[in-house]
Amino acid sequence: MVIGFTFNGRHISAIPHIAMRSVNRNVKPALRKNTIMIPGRDGYLDFGGDTYDSRQISVQIGFACQSFLELRSAARQVAGWLAGSGLLIFDDEPDKAYRAQVVTQIDLEQLRYWGYAEIEFECQPFAEALDFDQLVVEEADSPAEIPFTNRGTQSCSCLIIIRNIGSGDIKNITLTRKSET
Repeated sequence: MVIGFTFNGRHISAIPHIAMRSVNRNVKPALRKNTIMIPGRDGYLDFGGDTYDSRQISVQIGFACQSFLELRSAARQVAGWLAGSGLLIFDDEPDKAYRAQVVTQIDLEQLRYWGYAEIEFECQPFAEALDFDQLVVEEADSPAEIPFTNRGTQSCSCLIIIRNIGSGDIKNITLTRKSET
């Protein structure tokens, strides 16, 4: 089975005569250092923190065409497809996506009708689930305890939307985060 990827809603197989090889799909992004150097003092002050830098994911695509014209056409289709930003989804992890964009140039190494190019995606640090947990509560008593769980491997923020579909006012809402024990 050949593993490919989808970027911005389009799968690599939609472009004829190309295939993909993973070069670097790291398992953890780099931790962002939060330090300051003070002149006249040895070392540095480390303020800690739990934030991460963007993630670089590299793939190599290979072209196997029948003519120079076909090769250049496929290369231009790839260039147009990879412009902008979008979700990057790999076939072997179809339930996860990275918010990604290609910010470096894409060089084409060419030998007659064949060629390859390395593509470096700059991604947000962590993959997102494509099937976000959405908890809909039609009606809640007061006080109500409505638990929800982060199924990922990294702490993250969440979005809570409270929509009043009734005619009365909603008052005295308190949200409390409880840690797992």
